[in-house]
Amino acid sequence: MRPNTNVATIRTIVFRLKSIVQWAEELGRSGKQDTSISTALPLRYREFKEKFRIQIPSHLGAAEREELRLAILVLKYDLCLYKPDMLDIISALMNRHLNPEEVSRILHSPCPNLVPTLDPTVTNAMDISFPNCHKEILFQILHINRTPSSLYVPDTIDYANSQWINHLVETVPDPKNVKILFKNVSSLQTYEDVQKARAWIENIEDSASRNESVRAFMKQRRVSKLMDGVHIILLAPSTPTLLFKSYAQS
Repeated sequence: MRPNTNVATIRTIVFRLKSIVQWAEELGRSGKQDTSISTALPLRYREFKEKFRIQIPSHLGAAEREELRLAILVLKYDLCLYKPDMLDIISALMNRHLNPEEVSRILHSPCPNLVPTLDPTVTNAMDISFPNCHKEILFQILHINRTPSSLYVPDTIDYANSQWINHLVETVPDPKNVKILFKNVSSLQTYEDVQKARAWIENIEDSASRNESVRAFMKQRRVSKLMDGVHIILLAPSTPTLLFKSYAQS
């Protein structure tokens, strides 16, 4: 990584890597590519998304170590947010230890030669776990939704209203997180959000809990409202394949 690379550039690189992985997965499904690319690359990326580590050089002084630690936190949150430069949200996630202007400075200032590693034996390092990061962001933006709007900038409020479901579905669908979904189901905005939530619930490992949760979710008034006007269209009379199209999107 070049010494003049900044956090914003790292974000761009990671999202391009994600696009390459999606391309490799599509090639694998189509059977048009050697499995060494179509399987190895997505597997490696999934390992990276689960957790990676960034080593903090031992020769740094206390002030430099703290500055690097803050920069890594900013990097972590910026990589997990679905929009760039969400300065106010990152500041809130860091308990206002940095104000939005300081977050912006870190995002766009040159950063040191940070080398991510998957090696669990590396010492003096900070772990970055994307599932845990999404959970942290989820709790914060749900708090934003319950807080007077005068305390946050409009972009932060809009993001919290529209993106909380995307962060939720990146977490493990355990009973606690399912309760969070049910508590905030009135904030679902589109039929697509309903589909994301249902698909997430269906990943619950225990079949009885999964079926019960799906049934309870589908009975929610907000879910029923968003599914009003959904047309089920047979693609062909001879096949049970269905295409779902919603006219209830907001």
